[in-house]
Amino acid sequence: MTSKENFKECLECKNHSRVPTFLFDLTFGMEVAGYTTTEIFQNGFDGKKSAKSIMASRKYLGHDAVIGSVLAADSRAFGAEVLFPPNGTPVIKTPAFSDPHALYEHDPNEIDNLVLENIVTSYNTIKKEDPEAFLMGHIPSILSLSTSFRGFESFMMDMLLDESYIKDIMNFSSNVSDIVQEQIFSDSDPDCMLISAAYDNVDLIGLDGLDKFSMPYISRMVNKASNMGRYATIHPHGSMTSEYGSKSVERFISTGIQCLYYGENNDPEMLSKLIDGRISIMGGIDTYTTIYLGPDSRVVRDTQKILKLMKDENYIFTCSCSIDRGLDAGRLKLMMNVVKKN
Repeated sequence: MTSKENFKECLECKNHSRVPTFLFDLTFGMEVAGYTTTEIFQNGFDGKKSAKSIMASRKYLGHDAVIGSVLAADSRAFGAEVLFPPNGTPVIKTPAFSDPHALYEHDPNEIDNLVLENIVTSYNTIKKEDPEAFLMGHIPSILSLSTSFRGFESFMMDMLLDESYIKDIMNFSSNVSDIVQEQIFSDSDPDCMLISAAYDNVDLIGLDGLDKFSMPYISRMVNKASNMGRYATIHPHGSMTSEYGSKSVERFISTGIQCLYYGENNDPEMLSKLIDGRISIMGGIDTYTTIYLGPDSRVVRDTQKILKLMKDENYIFTCSCSIDRGLDAGRLKLMMNVVKKN
């Protein structure tokens, strides 16, 4: 069984030979490949360097699954000002719709540009040069996309004070998402849709907010993936194992996902009980407190602990969030070596 086949078997909750692995690599691979963040983004987006960064990271760490591009959707298409520090991560300085009226001056089709073509190039380069990699089609949730377009604080205030505007910006973002999904999935054929959902967070917007602003859009995205014959996994933030947050788990499962990728502040044992074998689980050690802060002994201990806990589950190993510049490469390598020896 190849690593790609093994990954698929786990997503389908079937017998698989070993624990599959995924790393959500955004800028870490750039360091491995020797690229600055600036050179990848300075002329729009360099799809080939994006792919080479992701492949360099996989070659170094040996994980089974990768995202297809270090960029998912480019808010610069709608006027955002984004900083790309050479040895840092991209930072949105001025959101596209910091002026709320700017929303009505743009068309979602503006996203269909040379940058999007290069995002597809990144996917296709990986597919051609590393065909054994399980390829994740990374698409932000509509709520996360809208938040990045508007700015976090402004978007949260709009949710409280101007629901009609929220409806407009989320419809706009949904149309943008449709265009990006169509290009990526029709032109490069990834194996699975990965919905990054930082703001579909029960601690942030509550269960009512999830029901109103999150679940309808996520269900639609998952349904589109299913209609294309693709798996879907979602990566929400927030505690899904607190007494209150645990009520969100059933909501996420009901969207039709094959895998729930949990982040920080979750109890994997409790989450496993809530899921009860219905879908696969992705997660692992904490990116910041364990990998960034260390020491090495904690990386080994925490990795061994989660592997032991999840040994009878349909479980995919990863760390709690994306891997980026500044993370200790040696500790990431150590983490992956522990998994491989399991």
